[in-house]
Amino acid sequence: MGVGAGIVTFARPAITAVTLLVIIALWALVTGILEIVGAIRLRKEIRGEWLLVLSGVLSLVFAYILYVTFNPLSPR
Repeated sequence: MGVGAGIVTFARPAITAVTLLVIIALWALVTGILEIVGAIRLRKEIRGEWLLVLSGVLSLVFAYILYVTFNPLSPR
């Protein structure tokens, strides 16, 4: 599988770049959602939960910027 991914990377670098971009954007999206949910669920247990919410919001903004701004396949 690794050799196949390497061949695709050399044969089609644009597809590889877009795929990697989408994976990173999805990772940031899921991380942001989970951080916000975690802060809401733990608000009675921890202090400074607003920092966790802020981190989640920044992750969501990062995912949006990656997907919309740098993705050539996204609608503008």
